[in-house]
Amino acid sequence: MAPQMKIEKPVFIATIIIVFFAGFYFNFFFANQGVSNELNEREDFNKELINEINEKLETLSPKKLTSSTKIVAVTQQGQGVVSNAEVEIIEGKGRLLFNTNPFVEPDTQFSLDIAREVAQRVTGKSLADRDIIYSINDSESKLVGGPSAGAAFTLITIAAMQGKKARDGTIITGTINRDGSIGPIGGVIEKLQGVADIGGKTFLIPKGQRNLIFYQRAAREEIIGNTKIIRTGLVPVQVDLVEIGNEIGVQVIEVENIEEAINLALI
Repeated sequence: MAPQMKIEKPVFIATIIIVFFAGFYFNFFFANQGVSNELNEREDFNKELINEINEKLETLSPKKLTSSTKIVAVTQQGQGVVSNAEVEIIEGKGRLLFNTNPFVEPDTQFSLDIAREVAQRVTGKSLADRDIIYSINDSESKLVGGPSAGAAFTLITIAAMQGKKARDGTIITGTINRDGSIGPIGGVIEKLQGVADIGGKTFLIPKGQRNLIFYQRAAREEIIGNTKIIRTGLVPVQVDLVEIGNEIGVQVIEVENIEEAINLALI
């Protein structure tokens, strides 16, 4: 019969204690590792949340945002004149307001609504909780009509939202479309002269309007027998606005969309 091993009671108790504390240690170690990982994940999440909140706080900042630029129009007498366009963005209810001195026609108001829409898309910021106040100062007209300042108002809206400003000496003319493209306008030759009259250095015009055709009166003499006949009529003449601009000290640049205009007109 094999001899039985006898375990002393103190040794047995010591073994139980060692096993217990070893198990407790390993459980505590791995549990702490899990807690540590969870805490790190929570810390990263909190940092992202704080950054997101800060970004929203910047977007929702109550301060008034402003910007301005020069705009050019043509009077009823056919003269190019320059006025000052301004925008103010304040806390509000998403309203679009216009300083009614001078008064503006419906097509001008419609272009301002598009200007706001394009500015939000370009900047990636919402104006749903802001009121926008547009105004025209130093205007010789009591009534402003036409959408030709749409591109200019879009630019200063973007400038205000991004903390930029319009470049001195640079003036833009052109309509604004919902896709951000800049559309053609009338009276571009007269407007170019208006820019030159105030010392403007750069005139941005819609793409495709550099070369224009206009009609000028011409006379032609004919002799029929003993009679001299003078015939008058309108003759088409093509002009290059870039060449005319060079002659009067203004750089004329065509722009196709608002992104191109931003690069040239905002700083």
